[in-house]
Amino acid sequence: MANHIVHEGMILNSIKGEHMQVIAVFGGAFNPPLNSHFEFAKEIADKYENIEKIIFMPVSSRYNKQGLISDEHRYNMLKLVCDKNPKLLVSRIEIDSESQPYTIETLKQIKAEYPEHEVWFIIGSDNLKLLPKWSEAEKLISEFKIIVLQRDNDKIDEIIMQDKLLNAHKDSFLKMNDVGAACYAARVA
Repeated sequence: MANHIVHEGMILNSIKGEHMQVIAVFGGAFNPPLNSHFEFAKEIADKYENIEKIIFMPVSSRYNKQGLISDEHRYNMLKLVCDKNPKLLVSRIEIDSESQPYTIETLKQIKAEYPEHEVWFIIGSDNLKLLPKWSEAEKLISEFKIIVLQRDNDKIDEIIMQDKLLNAHKDSFLKMNDVGAACYAARVA
């Protein structure tokens, strides 16, 4: 992956000095989709101007999670909101797959669909803790930038520093601390 620098909310290719267009993939169960998911997407798009699209990627019912609402219902709920914002899309890649693909497989498929774009992946800090155990974790971390959303007062830097694999690729992570604070405050009030 080329070296990158952050400049005024954009990632620039430090070799060419050009503005890189990005497709960000927001994976999850979305069981159900919450307003906070869309607020997070808006905050990410506002912070990184070079994100052209954020693609919501709901897992299929074959994913190992109890009590998932039907694939079609979760997809349609996401689509209702995404259709109102030109920067948001929802994908059927994982829903329509015959088996639940690994994240790296999904991201490679998105990259094939958008060859002129860099592909980033959005996860919560809760999943960052588990990331080293994912299939082909090192390849995923080295090939894709990962936006990490802070959850439950997790300290993202500490999570990265305490894991050998994550720390070795610490430049692959873009940290969103205190993301969605207004959303959480509104729910508590």
